[in-house]
Amino acid sequence: MKKQEYFDMGIAQGLSLSQIESVLCNILQVSQTKLFTLSEVSSKYIYEIQKVFFDISHGVSTEYAINKADFYGREFFVDNRVLIPRNDTEILVKQALIKLNTTLDISNTVYIDVWTGSWCIVISIINEMFPLKFSCVYAFDVSSEALEVAEKNKSSLALTDLTLKKSSLLESAFHDTNVSNKHLFLTANLPYIKSGDFEHMDASVVLNEPDWAFYWW
Repeated sequence: MKKQEYFDMGIAQGLSLSQIESVLCNILQVSQTKLFTLSEVSSKYIYEIQKVFFDISHGVSTEYAINKADFYGREFFVDNRVLIPRNDTEILVKQALIKLNTTLDISNTVYIDVWTGSWCIVISIINEMFPLKFSCVYAFDVSSEALEVAEKNKSSLALTDLTLKKSSLLESAFHDTNVSNKHLFLTANLPYIKSGDFEHMDASVVLNEPDWAFYWW
């Protein structure tokens, strides 16, 4: 099939050009530059592409539909067990890095991320700090399902010296001897919306993203 036919198909279902490009790049496993050079796309992909177009046109976010989100220059696996990483959260990473770059003894510092979700904050900070390494790194989340997604990102990015734990806030940290007599560095992207306050939220967020990560009950 002509590549343009796939674009026409997506446009007919109400998708934007950027959404169509994201879907095609993900399914074809090509860059945007490579996609631009293609004139033909094999018809063997038509069912998969149609399904993703259908999901997006019926309210599923593009990131969930393709199981991929960009954050701080890296790609992360996401699905509806975790929040989609927001651009605003990159500010947290930037501020954390500014603080860490003024901390001399990273090797004696324990880094803990609370309500870690997809683990995008932790992985971004660790990669930006490389080759400097923390004494140890923990990521806590109250959701077992979210930790499954974090583990997937951990595996795909070949990070081994990190610990994921199910915990509400910091309760697990203070039972760990590795934390004793060390500096602590914390990041957290906690639930920040009053329970049931849907009025000013996008419908796709309310319908698709996990309640526990948004609403402070």
